[in-house]
Amino acid sequence: MNHYQSLGKWIQNIREKIDITFLVSLLFVLLPFQRRFHGCIDSWSRKLTPPDFPLPEFFSKKIHLFITDFFFVVLVLILFFRFKATFREFFWEGPSKYLTLLFFTALTSLYFSITSHYALQYLRLIQFSLAFLFFNGICYLRKRVNLLFFIHQFAWILVLISCIQCAVGIYQYFHQHSLGLSFLGELDMRHFPFHNPEKQRWFFDKSPSCEFLYRASGTFTHPNILGGFLFCSTLASLYLFVKTQAKLKLIFLISMIFLQMFTLYIAFSRSAILALLFAMFIWGFLQCKDLLRQKDFYSSTFRRFAILASALITSCALCIALFYSQLTARGGIINYNAVTAYADSERIQYLKMAVDMIKEHPVLGIGFNNFQLYENPIQPGYPGHLFFSKVHNIYLLIASEMGLISGGLFLLFIFSILRKSWKGIGEHPGHHQGFQEKIFLLSVFCGLLFIGACDFYLLHTPHGRILFFGFAALLYSVSESCLSKTRVF
Repeated sequence: MNHYQSLGKWIQNIREKIDITFLVSLLFVLLPFQRRFHGCIDSWSRKLTPPDFPLPEFFSKKIHLFITDFFFVVLVLILFFRFKATFREFFWEGPSKYLTLLFFTALTSLYFSITSHYALQYLRLIQFSLAFLFFNGICYLRKRVNLLFFIHQFAWILVLISCIQCAVGIYQYFHQHSLGLSFLGELDMRHFPFHNPEKQRWFFDKSPSCEFLYRASGTFTHPNILGGFLFCSTLASLYLFVKTQAKLKLIFLISMIFLQMFTLYIAFSRSAILALLFAMFIWGFLQCKDLLRQKDFYSSTFRRFAILASALITSCALCIALFYSQLTARGGIINYNAVTAYADSERIQYLKMAVDMIKEHPVLGIGFNNFQLYENPIQPGYPGHLFFSKVHNIYLLIASEMGLISGGLFLLFIFSILRKSWKGIGEHPGHHQGFQEKIFLLSVFCGLLFIGACDFYLLHTPHGRILFFGFAALLYSVSESCLSKTRVF
C-alpha cells in the first residue's frame, strides 16, 4: 500500500508541475495576441469619469482588459492554494521586495495626485501591477519546476511564435495592408507610415507605386513592439543553435535567424535593431571569454559560433542591400535624415517635460498614468509639437509619474537582478549547468534595458510587460539556483 501511495504522490507531483509550467508557457504563447476587451464594460467606464474633471480627448477613458490579465490571476491563485506559497516568500524575497514597495509608493503617489478621485486610475495601477505578480510567481517556482528544461522550451516557444509573426509581417509589408486579424490583436498598419521617395518596397520591386510605406507590425499594436519581440526571439535562436545537436533543427534555426532579421528590418524599429547589436555583443563577448578560458578553439562549439557569426553578418548585409533606399528614407539606422531628426526632437521634448515634472514633484511624482494629463497644460512651453503620448523612457516615466522614490526602487530591482546574474557568471566555469541559459537571458535583459531607454511599451503594453518582467524573472531564477547550488531538475 505504501508503494501505491508513493506512486500516487509522485504522479500528483508531476501533474502539478506540468500544470503550472503549462500555464506560464501559455502566457508567453499568448503574448503576441493581445486583443483589447472593453465593449462589455464601456458603459461602466464612462460612469467612472468624474463629470467635473477635464480630460483631453487623447486620454483613454476605457478599461482595457486582456486575456493574459486573467491568467496572471489564475497563476497566483494556483501558487497560493495548491503550492501553499506564503506572503513573505512570494512578495518579499530577492528583487520581489522592490516591486512590492514600488506598488505601494505608486499607490501613495496616485492618492495624492489630481486623479485621486478617479477610480479608473486605480484599476489601471492594479492591472499594471499584475506583471509584478508574474515576476514573483516565476521566482517562486524556481525550486519547484524543471527550470532549465522550461527555459529551453520557452526559447522554442519564442522561435515558433516568431515564425508566425514573420509570416504575418512579411505579408503585411509586401501587400501594404493588414490581414484582418483584429481578433488576434492586429491593428490597421496604415497607422504606421513613412515617406518613401523611391516608391519601392524593396530592391526587386519592378513596379514602384508606394509613395508612403507602412511598417510591418504583425499582430502587435506597433511595429516597435514587433521589433522588440523579434529581438528576443533572435537571441533565442542563437541560444538554441548552441544547445541543439540535430542537424535538421540546426538548419531550421539558421533559416529562422535570417527570417527574423528580414522581418525586423521591415518593421523599421531602430531601438530593436540597436538592442540586437548590443545584446549580440554581450552574448558574443561572454561566449568568447568562455572559449578563451578553455583554450579550445577547435571544438564543435567554436565552429558553431563561426557559423552563427557568418549567418548574422550575411543576413544583416543582405537586408541592408535589399532595403537600402527604404532604410535611408526611414532614417536612423544607416543614415540620419529630417524624418529621424523630427522624431528625435519630439522625444527630446518629452524628456524635458518629464524632467520638469520630476523637479515639480520630486518625491511622489504626478501620479500613476497622469503623464498625459500633466503634459497638456505645459505644451505652450514646448512649441512645434502636439504632445499626446508619454516620455519614451521607462526610467523617467516611473520617476515622473511615481516620484524619485519609485524610480530608485525600480533601479534597485534592476541592479539586484544584474548583480546576481553577473556574479553567477563570474564565479562559475563556463560549462557549468545553466551557463548558456544565463548568458542568453542576460543578453536579452540588457537589450530590453536599452529599449527601455528609447521607448515606453515595456511598461505601457501587456506585450512589453510580459517580455520585460518574464525575462527578468527567468534571469534571476536561474542565477539564484546556480549560486545557491540548489538542484535544478
